[in-house]
Amino acid sequence: MTHINLLPWRETRRQQLKRRYLSLLVVSLISAVVLVVAVERVLSVMVAAQQHRNQYLQQQIGEVERRIAEVAEVQRQSDALHQRLDLIVDLQRHRSVPVHLMSELHRVVVPGVYLTELMLQGSTLRLSGFCESNNHLANMLRQVDASAWLSNARVQEIVASRHQSLRQHRFSLSMSLSAQPQPVEEVAP
Repeated sequence: MTHINLLPWRETRRQQLKRRYLSLLVVSLISAVVLVVAVERVLSVMVAAQQHRNQYLQQQIGEVERRIAEVAEVQRQSDALHQRLDLIVDLQRHRSVPVHLMSELHRVVVPGVYLTELMLQGSTLRLSGFCESNNHLANMLRQVDASAWLSNARVQEIVASRHQSLRQHRFSLSMSLSAQPQPVEEVAP
């Protein structure tokens, strides 16, 4: 006997295709969700790793900046020490100037001239005092011109006055230190 299917075959075929389509759609949707979750996890792991690297770099940058600050402080201290050392060397080199100056003043100041003030600024020497006569001051100026350490003597003022029945001439003059001191051997730092 022949089998006759009374069900509409097209309708059955359509339902099979629809089920197949829906199952493929569900599988595709599940695959898409799994793929999105996997990509999100991979990206979150990569972001966490990058954040860890950034944190490490920030720590290293902080360490380098601290070392740079230490180096700057050491450099500042080194510069201060060099300035002090230069000052000490300069003082050492010029330590004999006051001795030579006093010795030279002893030679050039003639009897009758009395010094009341002595001021040294750089290489300029300013003297104030009084003398018994202008001739004594003129003799002192000649002695200054003959000196190896003193030069360019200029009289700033001479004022004649009477003090306790004595005639005195108050004067003010300036001169230059012409000879430079001999350098002393430098002390090793």
